[in-house]
Amino acid sequence: MNEPRSPFRTYRKVPRLAALGSAIVLAVSLLFAGCTSSEEQSENVRPEIETLLEAYLPALGGFYETGDRSLLEGLAAEKEIFTVEQRVQELYAQGKRVRAELKELSVEGVDVYQYSNAYVNTFEVWDLYVLATGSERVISSDLDQPNRVRYQVKRGDDGWKVLHRQLVEDS
Repeated sequence: MNEPRSPFRTYRKVPRLAALGSAIVLAVSLLFAGCTSSEEQSENVRPEIETLLEAYLPALGGFYETGDRSLLEGLAAEKEIFTVEQRVQELYAQGKRVRAELKELSVEGVDVYQYSNAYVNTFEVWDLYVLATGSERVISSDLDQPNRVRYQVKRGDDGWKVLHRQLVEDS
């Protein structure tokens, strides 16, 4: 004879599944407990990136004026240095050089991706003087030039470096 099955037998598995599910949720939450959100990461690295830009921008101005690429070494990736160098050479070929003086820098936003990559939006104010090559004669000037700029920066073993700088809009 077959005994009738108790309806409670099938429900014994439910507490085990619930316990297993709870254990999985706990394990996953512990795994991600040390991770910070993108917003928290951005705020954590913001001072480092501001320090980078505070060094990079005057060096960029010096590079435009002198053509000395070593000013950007350690602050920018080789590709960015090459891009600026090409622009400086174009100006020199036209008999011009630029004296760029940073007057104001404001970091408006930092977005970090996967710990080591970030996009940075800035507001910058520059005094620009176009000089004749080999002299101090001012050909033209643009004082208090406001710019919004977007940077791509990357963290390496030796800190953050500028990968790319792009003018977004004139303010």
